[in-house]
Amino acid sequence: MKNLRCLLFMSLIIPGFLALANLESPNGQSNADILSKLEDILKQFEQAQQPAEDQMLIESGFYRFVEGVWEDVDDNFIPGKPLIVLVHGHGIADEEGVPLLTAGIEALESMSEIANQVVDSHRFAGVLGFNYDLRKDIKEVGDELADFLQSLGENREIILIAHGQGAIVSRWALEQTEDAKTNVSHFISIAAPLDGFVVSDSVKEMLQNPLVSLFLGSSANYLQSLSQLFVDSELMQDLNDRQEETKIATTYHIIQGDLSDSKPTIVTQYLFVTFDAEGNQITTANDGIVPNVSSERLDQILPASEIVAIPSFGISHRAFLETAFVEEQLMPYLDSLIKPKT
Repeated sequence: MKNLRCLLFMSLIIPGFLALANLESPNGQSNADILSKLEDILKQFEQAQQPAEDQMLIESGFYRFVEGVWEDVDDNFIPGKPLIVLVHGHGIADEEGVPLLTAGIEALESMSEIANQVVDSHRFAGVLGFNYDLRKDIKEVGDELADFLQSLGENREIILIAHGQGAIVSRWALEQTEDAKTNVSHFISIAAPLDGFVVSDSVKEMLQNPLVSLFLGSSANYLQSLSQLFVDSELMQDLNDRQEETKIATTYHIIQGDLSDSKPTIVTQYLFVTFDAEGNQITTANDGIVPNVSSERLDQILPASEIVAIPSFGISHRAFLETAFVEEQLMPYLDSLIKPKT
């Protein structure tokens, strides 16, 4: 049965990818290379499927970063300093970029380099990480994040930092709920699809095909949450089609990538770019995955009273989470946000 499901799924997904992108021409990858990588992805989906008793979605929650480890939260924060809260995206992958689908604390590990350097700086009250199940509805997760932020108290200054999908979760918490707006002074969005992904109809049909869900079982929820990031999804329309001019006090800082070659670098990224019939790329993936958003468009879709569009960096989507960027760019920028005490 398992082999039959695998063959069925391969028959659905492989023609979709090959028809989508004429994959022999971009980046010089052969069909054999593409198929090999797709097999790796399928293995990850199968590994993500758990026995029936373990298929329940995990609860969202805060963890504190202490001595290199994410632990249960306590209240022993340094008074009078801002508290850093980190929200992860799909940041876990193997050395070749194949996503590692996990619902546990491992997803939060992608933010550990930021957490480590924040702790070492001794400039902040502490570091909390918001961990959530990547299979859950993004709106539901955003509501949970808002509740957690509110529970930290209105008198504590919070700097919220989010990567990729985590920034969309954070936007929902800040913009669509009443609870999170009062205590977040700065929101730093890193490499996030703030205006959604433009994807082809063939990709949408592939991801929404009920036979795909049959093959993936509980892991199909990963694809469902991923589809919420499409530009025409209900989630993205709720966030970006603003009908009123109400502003929130949180300052938004937008960090985006800008590679000289914006073609995808791994096979999964072909989900997020569109090609014409000749295999020419017609949408951008400025950090290899996420398209940039212009300053004019940011002003249209973001409700913040102040939006700081930080000059783009020529690094890849996941490189924003690595030592070089965090040490050389992010930490100095964080330091600049701390107002001197008089």
